[in-house]
Amino acid sequence: MNDESRSSYFSKGVVVFTLAMVYCVLGGSAFPSIKLGYSLFNIKSGATAAIILFAGVRFTLAGMATIVTGSIIHKSFLFPAKGNFSKIAFLGFIRTTIFYSLMYLGLAGTSGIKASVINGTNLVFAMLASCFIFRQEKFTTIKCIAGLLCFSAIVLLNLDGDFTFSFTFRGEGLLLLSAVVFGLSDCITKIFSTNENAVTLSGWQFLIGGSFLVMIGLGLGGSLQIQSMGAFLILFYLVFVSSVTFVTWGILLKYNPISKIVGYKAMEPIFGTLLSAIVLSEYSSLGIQTIAALALVCIGITLLNCYNK
Repeated sequence: MNDESRSSYFSKGVVVFTLAMVYCVLGGSAFPSIKLGYSLFNIKSGATAAIILFAGVRFTLAGMATIVTGSIIHKSFLFPAKGNFSKIAFLGFIRTTIFYSLMYLGLAGTSGIKASVINGTNLVFAMLASCFIFRQEKFTTIKCIAGLLCFSAIVLLNLDGDFTFSFTFRGEGLLLLSAVVFGLSDCITKIFSTNENAVTLSGWQFLIGGSFLVMIGLGLGGSLQIQSMGAFLILFYLVFVSSVTFVTWGILLKYNPISKIVGYKAMEPIFGTLLSAIVLSEYSSLGIQTIAALALVCIGITLLNCYNK
């Protein structure tokens, strides 16, 4: 299949929908799985070094798995094209090292449900970066409304019963920063993917970014305590999630405009919220306030998709 045929195939509505749903279900499951991993590896919320090391091990293994699997499928070893290695290393530092260090540390300081909703705003930051920094698309009234809806959701999510703001930098603040970084990295990924295979791009940026995380975690004195088979299983699952979701999203970004696929990503915080409630027993957090915040995020992202259509 040549590149023109791939472009035609991966831009079909049914293909985009299927890949996007796979991404959203697996991506949404990552938040409760990471929180469960903290418990199984006996990682405390303030153990910065261990948290970063845990993330590093996951993405280093995910990079290896993606490269090996992709090489078997393509029947040749996947290595970045000449001149692309430095670009992929830069992407790995931004999209894996910085983004996941912020996300993992923030997730340790808040609930899986809050993390899922806040993470849903990263496509709005991707849209803003695409409009104002990378000039890949135009900013419109609809996009402004979508952005305001998502930011309103964050405010609503962090209002206590007495309407005081309970936003903390170590929890929600780091998650919001990670969403900003993810939005920037989405635009960078789209630029770099034009000259590189999506699987190669995903695998090597994972491997490089994950290796940075491992070095940082070890350098800070971090260690992981493997106390049961469950710890191995949750790590294996997270590696699987990383490999599948980033390759899937990379393919969607390469063959479709960002505005075309953001609407589907509204499902990710929904799956993340539901799975967090089930896996982590966070049913008490599923109140009207949380559901309303989730609805605002989903409406905002869906508006972007409807406008594009």
